[in-house]
Amino acid sequence: MNKKRSMFLAGCLALVAMAFFSCKSTPPAESPETVVPEQNVQNVTETKAPVDPALAALREKVEALRNECLKYGLGKYRADDWSSAESFRDQGNASYESDGAAATAAYTAAIEKYEAVKREGFKDLAAEMEKELKAERDAAIAAGARDYYPEQFALADDAFNAAGARLAEDNPQ
Repeated sequence: MNKKRSMFLAGCLALVAMAFFSCKSTPPAESPETVVPEQNVQNVTETKAPVDPALAALREKVEALRNECLKYGLGKYRADDWSSAESFRDQGNASYESDGAAATAAYTAAIEKYEAVKREGFKDLAAEMEKELKAERDAAIAAGARDYYPEQFALADDAFNAAGARLAEDNPQ
């Protein structure tokens, strides 16, 4: 009998909960907005001169180089060149629609600086990663990885040497 009673109470509780959550109050009535008729308003549209396609291409190249440098965090390796490139980019963006010659000069200088950041930054990034890999390799050797996993360790050494050869091939000095 006790089980029937608890089932009955659970069912009643479920019905009350369903009734409570399914009820929805009506939203407050919205007051009608008064419409003010337009008075003689003249539409003035600014017509901007079309931007030179070569200038637009320069801007796209600047943004592509900048995004690539940001992607790899190369700005931290060449902070002076990075800040110069950003300054030239800002100058170019400021004069993009108003002074095409100034924008072209600024974007050209920015491209030169971003390419320097990219070129030198990748070298510095590779050197930093090589240093970290050597430290990790030494720690693995000290822990006995060469004895426990000789095949995997040999594969890792081969991959490291291949990456170093590829880096030296891409960046002859």
